[in-house]
Amino acid sequence: MNGDTKKLIDELNCETFKKHDLKTELEWLKKTVVAINSPIVFCHNDFRGSNIMVTKNNNNSNDEIVLCDFEYSCYGYRGFDLGTILVEWGRSMNDMTKLHDFLEDSAIESLLQHYIDESVRIFGQKYLENKNNSMDQLLREVKLFVLIGNIFFILFGIQNDDNNEQIMDKKVMMISFKYQ
Repeated sequence: MNGDTKKLIDELNCETFKKHDLKTELEWLKKTVVAINSPIVFCHNDFRGSNIMVTKNNNNSNDEIVLCDFEYSCYGYRGFDLGTILVEWGRSMNDMTKLHDFLEDSAIESLLQHYIDESVRIFGQKYLENKNNSMDQLLREVKLFVLIGNIFFILFGIQNDDNNEQIMDKKVMMISFKYQ
């Protein structure tokens, strides 16, 4: 971090930045990501309400869900893609400092059950035979990658502000980090 960032840490009293060495924390995070064994899958990486459309079917059959805005799509950790849904949960593009309560496990499990059901529909029952596809495993992945998604978003904002790209305001990002 440069001198301006360190001044902001003091000015905003960002206790997390003061108490913890960021490099040490990121090393721990890296080891934890490897240990959780989240598979690499094709990821959308930008799930939010504005990128999900529900179309009405005129034939009285089920509505269809259509995903759009694939600019960030790539292969990546399944847990990260699922976790970004929760990172974005309840936020608009213009409200990045809005605090929201982390969802109860039962609400997350409801979302994950849809993911499991659709995966079984696509891959068959063999999908469930792999314990890496269990509800417990998916829940652990999502919780870890929600943390990572929040950290990534905040560091992205701070870094881009350091580069004078004016994508995000560093103060806003640091205040957000303080409360995460």
